[in-house]
Amino acid sequence: MRNYRIYWIKEEVAHFFHGRERLFFSLFQDYEIAKHEALRDILASQINYISIPLPYLPTYRFIHQQLHGSEEFSMKQQSYEILFPEYNSGARLVIFERYFLINAWGYYDAEATFFEKLKKFEGKLLAINLEQEEFGWVKPIKQRKFV
Repeated sequence: MRNYRIYWIKEEVAHFFHGRERLFFSLFQDYEIAKHEALRDILASQINYISIPLPYLPTYRFIHQQLHGSEEFSMKQQSYEILFPEYNSGARLVIFERYFLINAWGYYDAEATFFEKLKKFEGKLLAINLEQEEFGWVKPIKQRKFV
């Protein structure tokens, strides 16, 4: 199973750290493995500083509008699922206060569907898979070129 946490990063922080996304990954990884409560609190404060809470109703409305009408889509309690039973694969999207969580299994089609829909979400979204050390922007940041 693949697990992705997707955080909404503040605009100015996203632009400042563009190209240095490994620093974000290190911060989230350090938070997950921190054993001391004091260190964990400091890292949580840093994560809260760089990320934006997901607005509850607009976020649910956005996800529902993006996925409604798809045959593979279903909603169960607080999560959204895309299932491809013929391939024994699928993905589940859960919305938390500060991040989206995608759990995916089987082929990559289901999670790719969620990522494609999240590209339309307003804001800079950073996806992190701690287990497989994968990270990157859901929608790449465009750099301004000055002449």
